[in-house]
Amino acid sequence: MNIASPESAVRAIYRAAQDYSAAIRYLKEFAEEFRIDTNFVFTGGVSAGSFSAMNVAYMQDNNRPQATFSSGGLIPNPDLGCIDCSGNNYSHSTKSKALVNCWGALLDTNWIGLNDNTPLISFHGDADVIVPFGTGYPFTALFLMPTVYGSQPITQRANHIGLPNQFHPFIGQGHNT
Repeated sequence: MNIASPESAVRAIYRAAQDYSAAIRYLKEFAEEFRIDTNFVFTGGVSAGSFSAMNVAYMQDNNRPQATFSSGGLIPNPDLGCIDCSGNNYSHSTKSKALVNCWGALLDTNWIGLNDNTPLISFHGDADVIVPFGTGYPFTALFLMPTVYGSQPITQRANHIGLPNQFHPFIGQGHNT
């Protein structure tokens, strides 16, 4: 990832979500071997892992960021394909029973749509300088990164559309504390 390029950061976030999706599909493919009841798959993550989990849970292919499509120019970027088009060819739903968001964020809270039904529990320190509690740039001062929406606006969106959720802010606390 090139930290001087917001598009590069968006592509890195998307690739991580593709990897997360591939991992879920892999585990479901071998559910019997791993003794997994696929009716009770819960997902989540901490920091970047939470970005990935929430993107898989809430982003649809029609929400795919423009930066993930092919581009020309001096250093062309290849098309990254759909969220489920990488890592393996297993065909399983990546939806989970519920999602745990620890210090995570989304590129767009509108990705949480009216038809989404994956309940959410969020934990976030309000003094986090790595992943914004509200709206801002990752790592606070890196204005060249894309704007992201932390647990507070995610919770506001979930409340607005009636998605079951809980939010546990840690007042005065930073990242992963």
